[in-house]
Amino acid sequence: MNQQERVPGDEVAPEAAPDVPTEPDATPEPDAASEPGPEPDAAPRPDVVAEDAAVAGLADATRVRRAPRFGSFIFAAIILSVFLAGLFSFVRDSTLSPAVVAARALDSWGIFWLLLIAISAFLVLFSFGLAVWLDRRSVRKQQRAAERTGSRRG
Repeated sequence: MNQQERVPGDEVAPEAAPDVPTEPDATPEPDAASEPGPEPDAAPRPDVVAEDAAVAGLADATRVRRAPRFGSFIFAAIILSVFLAGLFSFVRDSTLSPAVVAARALDSWGIFWLLLIAISAFLVLFSFGLAVWLDRRSVRKQQRAAERTGSRRG
């Protein structure tokens, strides 16, 4: 029976009422601060260090590849293009006379976005090419080092 169907004078029987404890909960919850957790090991485990040293001993330094991070090159190109587009649009606005500025088809933000798109397209492609060139150069350097070490061993 919902609240709208009740008639004044109707009372809910006590046994139909939900069981709600009238006293506070008798079981206290454990306090996180009172129960200490396991103590951390004070001394490092020597077997883990020995495993790391064994892996480092097996690694060949001539085989480690230090490739450039392409994302970093592209991010730097975008940041540089934002700076250059802002600089060029400001310089252009400050060198023109007010009559020419008023007659332009693009306002200063339009020039900024146009320069940003053009400069960033060029710089992103250039930075990607630079990263690829550096990557290939590091691979050639690695191959030469491997050949030198291989000829010394034999």
